[in-house]
Amino acid sequence: MLSLGFGLLLFMLILLILTALSKADLSAALRKKYVRGFAAGTALWLMYMATLAGAGVFKNLEPPPRIVLFLIFPAFVFIAYFFWSKKFEALLRGIPPAWPVYLQSFRIAVELLILGVFLKGLATFEPTLEGYNFDILAGISAPIIAWLGFQRRVLPAWVLKYWNYAGLLLLVNVVGIFMTLMLKPTLWGYASTPIQPEFGTMPYLLIPAIFMPLAVFLHFFTGAVAAKFVVF
Repeated sequence: MLSLGFGLLLFMLILLILTALSKADLSAALRKKYVRGFAAGTALWLMYMATLAGAGVFKNLEPPPRIVLFLIFPAFVFIAYFFWSKKFEALLRGIPPAWPVYLQSFRIAVELLILGVFLKGLATFEPTLEGYNFDILAGISAPIIAWLGFQRRVLPAWVLKYWNYAGLLLLVNVVGIFMTLMLKPTLWGYASTPIQPEFGTMPYLLIPAIFMPLAVFLHFFTGAVAAKFVVF
């Protein structure tokens, strides 16, 4: 059931993003280009993840952190390339600013999946909503911010800006908890990491390799739109 939940969330995210790209305010040629690029890139990334996971690369949770080196770092390199290059400015203009904020509500489902990982015994309670993970607040508030801030435009600019910053800080908190549990478990009172090797297999790798980077990407997308095109 837990694996099914991961698969359904991944499928829904891919479908929603493809729908957004296909309906973006762009020329037909550009829409087709972005749809094909996203579909191909996602397929290659999933194949890359599955290949390394199948080889057992991520089951070893000892330093150096392989999940960071081979999954999180490349994802962040892509995010940096996307926003620092000039190739995607048309997409920034073509996507309504409320859409990426609405999509942040997927973090509610992610938090429920992380709770499921804990209940299955693959991790401890600290990185869950029963512990010190408050990221679900970003997911719950996202539709409200999108509607009142970007569609109705009744919220002041500073509320939108600081909501975006707060959402990133919530992600930093979650990543920090997972990283210290793996690399410095003594900080939490554990003699060794309580994260089980099975966490380094599919579908659980979707959390650090897709769900977390996607949330970061969406925050940067919102910030980039605000900075370049004065949405706030």
